[in-house]
Amino acid sequence: MKINKGTKIPIFITVWKIKNFSHSWHDGNNHLDSASFTIDSLRGTTWSLSLSFRGKRWNEKKLCVYLKRCDYLKQRIIIDFNFTLLATDGSRQQLHQITNHQFKNCHACGIQDFMDCEKLFTNQSATLLPFDTLTLQCCIWYKKASPKKFAQCFLSTEIEIQQSSFIWSIKKFSSYSNEALKSSTCVRFPSKGRDSSYMKLRLIEDYSRDNTINIGVFKKYDYPCITKCKMSMLGANGTIIISMQEKYLFAYENEFWKIPFFFKKSKLFENKDLYLPNDKLTLQCDFAISDGVVLNKIEKFIYGLSSTQTKNLMIETARQYAAMKTTTSESLDLHLSSNSLRNDLWCLYKEGELCDFALQVGNEILHVHKAVLCARSPVFKTMLTSDMKETINHVIYVPDLDIDIVHRMLIFMYTDTTSYLEWETASKLYSAADKYGIVDLKRICTNFLKSSLCIANVGEILLLADLHADEDLKNLVCDFIYYNDKEVICSTEWETFMETDVQLAAEIMRLIFLRKTKSIHPKGKALSETH
Repeated sequence: MKINKGTKIPIFITVWKIKNFSHSWHDGNNHLDSASFTIDSLRGTTWSLSLSFRGKRWNEKKLCVYLKRCDYLKQRIIIDFNFTLLATDGSRQQLHQITNHQFKNCHACGIQDFMDCEKLFTNQSATLLPFDTLTLQCCIWYKKASPKKFAQCFLSTEIEIQQSSFIWSIKKFSSYSNEALKSSTCVRFPSKGRDSSYMKLRLIEDYSRDNTINIGVFKKYDYPCITKCKMSMLGANGTIIISMQEKYLFAYENEFWKIPFFFKKSKLFENKDLYLPNDKLTLQCDFAISDGVVLNKIEKFIYGLSSTQTKNLMIETARQYAAMKTTTSESLDLHLSSNSLRNDLWCLYKEGELCDFALQVGNEILHVHKAVLCARSPVFKTMLTSDMKETINHVIYVPDLDIDIVHRMLIFMYTDTTSYLEWETASKLYSAADKYGIVDLKRICTNFLKSSLCIANVGEILLLADLHADEDLKNLVCDFIYYNDKEVICSTEWETFMETDVQLAAEIMRLIFLRKTKSIHPKGKALSETH
């Protein structure tokens, strides 16, 4: 598809992925900034993206996003720009635009009420925060720049987190209850960026609420952090009886947090065999904190219209720009509310509720639901409805796949969505989908690979298609080589590919030769001649 000359085309697009986003504590004057990048078409000026939170309570907070100019050059630049969230289903959510804004040096401008945090962290977390990663896109339009100078930048930020998991046992709980309630323990986090930090836990009896046992958490370090905790009471056989998860922002030094209602003391004594085996209260404590260390980097730059994917992205943002004035927040909210089922299923997986099976990837264990695996994958269904060893042991070993790819495969199986794809991830996910017969996921990855096809990766996609006997994808790659034979065959990437698979390279070159000499239509019977 050709781009209409009259269409409003962005001159620059940047995509910012923020990992461990729910651990961001940045508010007020403490902003989370991306890596800075230079835009040649904007007179060589330097920019970055930034975000923060506004509001006192978590359920009232708003996400704020900004575009920052970071250089000290004197000239002022007038641009249009927008921000949007990229969802797992490929849609763009929360579209906001600012037009004709004049940026001077060291100046920032953005949207203060970009999105409600309650919607982001709860209602729409499966769609907008897959694997706790937020993907933000910013498009910039500049009237004085030529569309030929289009560029795209991919940024990543990782908020480092520290984790600590341990068993807290309180012996002789009934006989020495008064002393037991004075029992305390420490949670230590070996930090890379700071001195070793820790928290102190203590049982607290609330006499005003029927002798409810709460847990107090004391912070012993001087920097702000988001703290997530999961407290679980264990029974005689080590199974979880009661479990709860909470999240809290420690903003000050030596701050105290009382985890809300946990359990009643009277209920423990009523059923000692279940709650207090051997007169011992056993708690499993899982903590995760952000320590303020942020890793920023520029993943890659793409200059010009180098691939079909980039062209399609530009066309989409152009349509987005034109439709922006008629798009209302009401219509966006209506679209988002239709995802409640996938969010509920995703929460079952994420929280590990009612799981009855497990996938083991290396040393990692992923707890899942048999019904979901069987409904989404015929391969898993065959394994789980037979007398195979895996069924008896309630665990399936998944070899040859990375933990991240299995996570992404599961998120699709539970929610029917994929997180924002990149070339390497899509190729691995394609292999996983083919292996387990997840047809829709394979189709999505195939379409992405087709749209990403270019001279740099033609050999890799060809090898992937041949390995999985995907004739449709293989034919498309052959078409691409047929129309771009000189550029492909003379490239260093093709030279590397020929060294990797001589036989496949020879087969394709023979096919191209036959098409050229016999004038065979690219989608004719040429491929069958090689079989």
